Amino acid sequence: MIYLDAYRATGDEVAPNRAKAIVDNAYARWMEGHLLRSDNLYWCGYDASGPVGANRPNDIHEAGSVSFLGGNMGMGVIHAMLFQLTGDDKYRQRAVRTTAALK
Repeated sequence: MIYLDAYRATGDEVAPNRAKAIVDNAYARWMEGHLLRSDNLYWCGYDASGPVGANRPNDIHEAGSVSFLGGNMGMGVIHAMLFQLTGDDKYRQRAVRTTAALK
């Protein structure tokens, strides 16, 4: 999230709003709407039939999972950073939700 880094480095007040706008755009809403699983992890992929691996949701292991640790951690970090910068509780709730799912 380059805008979040820019804000931290410069204090530019426009940067957090730009970062929030990027996360709130259609792509981010699509990720929350299509890749977020019922256990609050995120699917690795999505195709014409829906989430890839939906018929085997517990198939989570090294080198072949239907969910990706790095992607889940990334989503948690983005939400935590956005909460820190904007104070919007929606992002705090999402960060906590994702963190809890990784246990």
